[in-house]
Amino acid sequence: MKTLPIDKNEIDLLIEDGEVLYPVEIKTASDPKKSMVSAFRCLDTIPGKKTGEGAVLCLAKERLPLTDNIWIFPVNLV
Repeated sequence: MKTLPIDKNEIDLLIEDGEVLYPVEIKTASDPKKSMVSAFRCLDTIPGKKTGEGAVLCLAKERLPLTDNIWIFPVNLV
């Protein structure tokens, strides 16, 4: 029996709309970093699913792009 490594990826919220997955991280930071969303990459390996735009819900003052498909989203806008 082969032992597989434990995958330690964690995504706080995953919204599924048909075949599209929208990942969301929730942080107390006001200046999130790209490293905070590194787990989003694991979604690309799910057969039959596409990864949509993602978000980091946090204490930032305004909505800004973190990457080309991930947004910094202020919690006060929710």
